Amino acid sequence: MKKTILIIIGIIFIVTAVIFVVRNNESQENKNIIKVGALLILSGDFAKYGEAGRNAIEIAVSDYNSKPSVTSGRDPRVEVIYEDTHADPKTAVSAYQKLVSFDKVDVIIGPLLQVEMSAINSLVKKDGIPVFSVAPIPMDQRENTSNPLVVWPDPTLEAEQMAQYVFDQGIKTVGSISTKDAWESEVSEAFLKKFTSLGGQIVANEVVLPDSKDTSLPVTKVIVTKPDAIFVGTYYKFIYFVRKIKELGYKGKLYSIEIDTYLSGETKPYSDGLQFISPAFYTPKFTKEYQDLYGEAPSIPSGQAHDAMSLLLSLITKADSTNFRDDMLNEMAKLTEFDGVSGKITFTSNHRAIFPLSIFQIDNGAINKVK
Repeated sequence: MKKTILIIIGIIFIVTAVIFVVRNNESQENKNIIKVGALLILSGDFAKYGEAGRNAIEIAVSDYNSKPSVTSGRDPRVEVIYEDTHADPKTAVSAYQKLVSFDKVDVIIGPLLQVEMSAINSLVKKDGIPVFSVAPIPMDQRENTSNPLVVWPDPTLEAEQMAQYVFDQGIKTVGSISTKDAWESEVSEAFLKKFTSLGGQIVANEVVLPDSKDTSLPVTKVIVTKPDAIFVGTYYKFIYFVRKIKELGYKGKLYSIEIDTYLSGETKPYSDGLQFISPAFYTPKFTKEYQDLYGEAPSIPSGQAHDAMSLLLSLITKADSTNFRDDMLNEMAKLTEFDGVSGKITFTSNHRAIFPLSIFQIDNGAINKVK
């Protein structure tokens, strides 16, 4: 009987020891994993946009996790948890809250739309979690802060440069068409203000709701003013407006901002000759790696998503695991520049991102660099 009791005690001791070792190993292993929450559009009309971002993030993470310093355990491994925002502000909030409260992520990358960034901005301030946004912060919410860190061209500066380019082409009158989306409103207003300040004239300015089904009336109102050019300041309605402009027989110049290969391909019969401003398309190494993996050239926002994730990864090794969030936030505040696949990104003293920009033209559905 005594011997049996001793055997049982011995078994209990061994089982307890094994459980302790396993849990300790799991704890140590978890300490060496950084969980990144990714807020992306992975379904709906803008799924292609989100897929381009996810593909690029996967490349950056794969390159990082395969480094000897990571495989040896010297630097932490990165795990990404993706959440679909559906391009909807309310869903973006729910996705953010799940990542922070349930998944307990250490840092967040995304979202991709300004309206989504606007929806989560107050929560980011409250929670103090580092966020690397691939969407600008709305003008009325901008503060001199590095969190969220915006890894995207400043829309006002970008639109002003486009207005300067259009004026320099000898264009004297412009009709504008856009939506009431926050980013598109900022872009269009900045373009019109700058073009007017240069001596140009705005002969029409039509603004519709992003989900509006009527494209004929606003386009007609612009065309009847006979402008030298039309500025199509929208992503949401780009396909519909460009098609309608062509169907109504407009012969003047077309200009826009940040058009990707999806939009150029979808508007191939209608957008020939349209010129737009955008971050320069991307380093040859990244372009080849992306094309080899996914069978297509990278497009917006793949380069910017890769740069945001690469920047995030570059700061991870500078942050102490015991005080990770604060260390990351401190490193984010110090940033002045970063060499990415989109070129050298400069962060101003008030944390606005300045990207290398180029002028592109759509030729038979293909995007070609002009300037």
